[in-house]
Amino acid sequence: MTENRNHGFRIRFYFGLILIIAACVVGFFNFQKPDAKKIYEDGKALPFSSSNDDKESALKITDISKEPVIEVDKGKTYIYIVEYEKAGTSKGKEPGYIGLELTKEDAAKLVAKADTMQDNPEYVYGTIIYSYRNKHAIQNYSDLITQAFKNYNLLQAGADTQFYFSQTEASSAKKGGLMVAAGLTLAGLVFIGLAFLKRKKVGAAYDEMYAAYPELRGNLDLLRTNATYADDETYVYIYKNHFFTTWSGLEVYDITKAKRVYHYQLSHKRYGITTNIESFLIFLSDDRSYKGKKKKIEIKNVGEETDDFLQPFFRAVAQEFPDTAVGYENNRPF
Repeated sequence: MTENRNHGFRIRFYFGLILIIAACVVGFFNFQKPDAKKIYEDGKALPFSSSNDDKESALKITDISKEPVIEVDKGKTYIYIVEYEKAGTSKGKEPGYIGLELTKEDAAKLVAKADTMQDNPEYVYGTIIYSYRNKHAIQNYSDLITQAFKNYNLLQAGADTQFYFSQTEASSAKKGGLMVAAGLTLAGLVFIGLAFLKRKKVGAAYDEMYAAYPELRGNLDLLRTNATYADDETYVYIYKNHFFTTWSGLEVYDITKAKRVYHYQLSHKRYGITTNIESFLIFLSDDRSYKGKKKKIEIKNVGEETDDFLQPFFRAVAQEFPDTAVGYENNRPF
């Protein structure tokens, strides 16, 4: 038997590291600001159609209304009317008119450039919203924008009353991606923290055994060859005064500190079917300064017969440590 203070450390550490790397990748792509102009000029901008609902695209704007025409969610965002360049027809490029949802701050930047947009168009990145089907669409959008187009005398000039273009929906999607990245980062840090905690616990177990039994230093094989009790099926052992197991890294318990020890099984079910069973030895003690009032140590579960496999262990405890009760109930010897 060789000393292994890293038992269980690597799998937790590397899994946590993978989660953090995944978070970095998700975060990187969400922090990247799409180049709306390049998307548009590369011909990758999508037309306004029901099949493109909720898809991200780019829009080439050549004019914008000075004031918002619809207030959304009590001023969280606003709809402005924009003139945009439609796809080419037999008559060449034609202007279209559509609602653009954005914040007041972003709108102010575009409005400030309105007078120069004919010569220097602005390109915006956002999400196509089909107001009749999209669950995030503004309520009664079609009626509201129709009235706005009437006010601007644009209703007969290629105005679109069914769709609008939302910068805020694209931003929300990015926020969602960043939240996923944050969640992955947190999970990764938890696993890395658990890895170091596991190594600390395993290291403390080795240190406890070396302190109690100096002869074990450099000769851990004595743990099994000189064991009072050994069961390689369940990974349950007794060496002098200590119980120990190597099932999930070295864990030890000084049985002289225990008032009672018993077996506990935890069943995991899915759809009413047992998928996994875990076994633990529970040590109860009045000495809270040692390892608390109750210490749970996992051992190998070998199926329904696990409790039967443990009966010789309980008999050994009852014989070697008469002050330690065995079994969950007083009337159950084992």
